Amino acid sequence: MPQHNGPWVSCARPAATPALALSVSLAGLPADAVLQLTLPSDCAGQSLAQLLAAVFPPEEPARQAIADSLDTAVNPDLPDIYDCFLPVFDQYRQGLCQLTLTAAGRPAQLSDPVAAYLPIAPAGPALLELNLSPQYRPLDYAVAQGYAASREELLAWLRECTLLYFLDKHEYPLPARPETANAAALETAATGLGRQGLLNLSDETGLYEITPNGRRFIGRLLTETEGYIDRFDVFKDTLWDEDLSRADFDTGRGVDLRPQLFSAEGLDPVSTVFLLRLYD
Repeated sequence: MPQHNGPWVSCARPAATPALALSVSLAGLPADAVLQLTLPSDCAGQSLAQLLAAVFPPEEPARQAIADSLDTAVNPDLPDIYDCFLPVFDQYRQGLCQLTLTAAGRPAQLSDPVAAYLPIAPAGPALLELNLSPQYRPLDYAVAQGYAASREELLAWLRECTLLYFLDKHEYPLPARPETANAAALETAATGLGRQGLLNLSDETGLYEITPNGRRFIGRLLTETEGYIDRFDVFKDTLWDEDLSRADFDTGRGVDLRPQLFSAEGLDPVSTVFLLRLYD
């Protein structure tokens, strides 16, 4: 069992004796990158959500206080490990991801009480082992943010644009009854495009053809996408220089800030990124 000898993190009020040793791992980190904290007895009476909110608060002063309390004598990497968790919780609070977790090796819900996963009558501080896994569901996010009326509507648009792209760019010959593993999905997308007057089934060839309206639709998508490229492409490789307080671009070491900028500009990041990828 790992040792937890560092200062306590306050969940509510100080306790006389440490009652809870917390060990938290994060999917995607190395197996030995485990955050270890010693918590006061109040935390055992909270829910898992309340516990995690106390350990990973949104406010910088509270975060710094917790980072300062980590026992670097036991593990000097604990502050760096803690920093790996903070962006995940920022994204969770913004609705960019959902959290799935296991507690004491069992699937758990954030609303569950901490006490349900603690050993009975432990010899020392009770050990609570949590594993967190962020789940990114962009379609659900787009619906939740009001960018699309429903997941099904957004999926239909994505599929129809993809099919139209293949028919145009790759001259994909789509028959009325495609004999492929994705026949049903292709037929559904083609039917949707037909209802919009973007595709027409040729009596002569038995293949779907792009209509003049379809060509104009493709032209509008291209114009829209090229506008995004002109406005935002410079931010696809952005490196912030802390010492000089400036941003450098195209260094090969930067991060892609375009999705954040799309959101900041009121654009739907899901459909915008999709159009850029389709264009590429």
